[in-house]
Amino acid sequence: MGLQVQINKAYLPSGWSIKEQLADLGYSDSDLDLVLLSHLHSDHASGLPMVQNAKKFLVSEEELDAGKKDKLRYIPKMWKDVELTPFQFKDSNLGPFHRSFDLFGDKSVQMIWTPGHSEGLSSTLITGAGGKSILLASDVGYDQSSIEERKTQGISINRKWSYISSGWANQMSHSPNILRTIVNHDVNTHPEIITLS
Repeated sequence: MGLQVQINKAYLPSGWSIKEQLADLGYSDSDLDLVLLSHLHSDHASGLPMVQNAKKFLVSEEELDAGKKDKLRYIPKMWKDVELTPFQFKDSNLGPFHRSFDLFGDKSVQMIWTPGHSEGLSSTLITGAGGKSILLASDVGYDQSSIEERKTQGISINRKWSYISSGWANQMSHSPNILRTIVNHDVNTHPEIITLS
């Protein structure tokens, strides 16, 4: 675990943990029906114990398989106390590789295969009734400028995939129906509530 901690050690300001943010909204982890995981790297999976009482945890089949096999990039004991349920991407007209998973079957929440940083990396497209969307681009880029400039991540299992995924996220961010594109490590992103109508 030493190398992973050195690579992914994060600074989390007071009040920013998922447990604290849920409490501020009047919820606990047991109120959560679903936890969607973009991928299983330690800087994303280390908080799972804080939401271990959620009813279901979903991650892409590709990512779960990679997490079981690749001991360099993953620390499986971070998710040992939660049951991860894999979902399967299907052929679609969405995403850089035309593969996605429609969570509810109504296109309101779609997990999109955006590999490169990891084997099964998922971005999440959330669409409101009015057709406007938010794209949670996960680690397709580290901040908004990296998507705009199509910079690949420092940690990538496939640079070509990373470049293609970043280009797709950039293209999506300029769509009139996308209100915001949010990447996980952008220092200009802060906890907030976004309402889609």
